[in-house]
Formats: sequence, structure tokens, C-alpha cells
Amino acid sequence: MRDVEVFPGGRNIVLLGSPQGVWKSEYDYSAWNKLDIKIPGNPPPGNIEMAIASASVYYVSAHTGCASGLPINTFRSTDAGKTWSAMPAELLDVYAASATLAYGTTCAGVVKTTDSRATWSAMSWSGRLHHVIW
Repeated sequence: MRDVEVFPGGRNIVLLGSPQGVWKSEYDYSAWNKLDIKIPGNPPPGNIEMAIASASVYYVSAHTGCASGLPINTFRSTDAGKTWSAMPAELLDVYAASATLAYGTTCAGVVKTTDSRATWSAMSWSGRLHHVIW
């Protein structure tokens, strides 16, 4: 297991990620279903990062880190994990504030989308960034 995400909206949705895939469960957590997301990589990526933006919008990033030079694969589902589409941004981690607003980290810095991931723009910082709390 590499990451666990809990949807904080009363729907009791939990995602569990590993290099072998992503699983989903809902209250009462007695059944876990593997989602149909194909995570490429040989070797499999060592890092799986996820975010739940809403009851139906999920993000998954699979990678081995910036220094490896291997691909960084990022996906988004808008139908509660039934189907997935590749995203144009190579995100190491993602925080979804809503179904349309999300922030991510890349090998070059922090990016933001306000249009449901259609475009990502680099964020600029003035002063020093001390802590980022997701």
C-alpha cells in the first residue's frame, strides 16, 4: 500500500493505492473493488498518489520520482472510478479542493487547474514558502 484517501463528505468513500492498482470501498468497508485503471511501468511505479475531489471525481498519479527519468503517469476519473483518462500534467502529488479546482506538484514546482484539469498553470511564489499543508 502506498496511499489511502478518504472522501470527507459523508459518503464514506475510501481509495487504497499500490503499484498493483487502486481499490475502492464504501461504508461498511466489507468489500473492496479493484478499479479499472491501467498503471503502466516496468518496473511498476513505487509511488501512487491519489485525491478524491468529489463523490465521482478521482485523481491518481503513478511514478518513481523525478530522478529516475521514468514516466510520470497521471489519470482522472469523472465517473467514480469506472473509466480513466490520462492527464496532460505529470503530477507527483495532487490535492483536489473541488471537482474543478486542484493543485499538484511536478518535478518543476507547483501547478494549479481551475477548469477540471483541462489546463494546468505554474504557480509563482513571492517570498519564501515555509510549509505546504494538503
